[in-house]
Parts: sequence; structure tokens; C-alpha cells
Amino acid sequence: MKNDHNVYNKMSSGLRDMSLASKIRYSYLVVVMPLLIIIVILVFSLHNLNKNYDELISAAVRASSFSLDFKSDFDYETYLVIVESKTFDESDI
Repeated sequence: MKNDHNVYNKMSSGLRDMSLASKIRYSYLVVVMPLLIIIVILVFSLHNLNKNYDELISAAVRASSFSLDFKSDFDYETYLVIVESKTFDESDI
């Protein structure tokens, strides 16, 4: 506990000895550095989120095209079986 008090006294005496311009620069760094770190973390997170969203959309587009192809092929094969152009065993149904 006594060491903590000594450290505080050293820091406060160091701040008292600084000029006003130095105090302003120091307070500027104390405020700006955490903000810059937060901004970098947020930009990195946004980049990862955007990349994951792009992969999700690409997968949805691939699934959608597969579904449309399957539906049109299935409908055509079903039509051929109904009009008796193909037997059920010959079709891909």
C-alpha cells in the first residue's frame, strides 16, 4: 500500500514539474491512443464481418442456382413421364 502511494506521489510530482504544453500533449496521448486502438480493432472486426457476409452470400447464390437447375430438370423429367415420352424407369426421377 505504501509503494502505491510512493508511485502516485512520483507521478503527480512529475506532472507538476511539466510545462502546460507538455501536460496538454500528455493528456492528448492519454485520450487519443485508446481511441486509435479501439478504431483499429473495430476496422479489423468490420473487415472480418464483411468477409464472412460475402462468403454467406456466395453460398446462398450457389445454392439458389442449384435449386433452380434441379427444379427445371425435375419438372421436365416429370413432364416426359406424364406425357409417356419416357417410362418411369428411363427417367432420372
